[in-house]
Amino acid sequence: MTIELPPRDGDGYLKDMDAWSPEVARAMAEADQFELTGEKWAQILKAREYYDEHSVVPP
Repeated sequence: MTIELPPRDGDGYLKDMDAWSPEVARAMAEADQFELTGEKWAQILKAREYYDEHSVVPP
């Protein structure tokens, strides 16, 4: 099943952070020919947790 990607800005970031899901992340990685390893998933989830707590992206 193919997921329709949510709109992204010129740098490739989601325009609406609420559109993020693990499925969207996998589809974005595939579209960008980027392999999501276990370590990269851990970094993504840590960044998401930071965003959820502080409402800004991590420094």
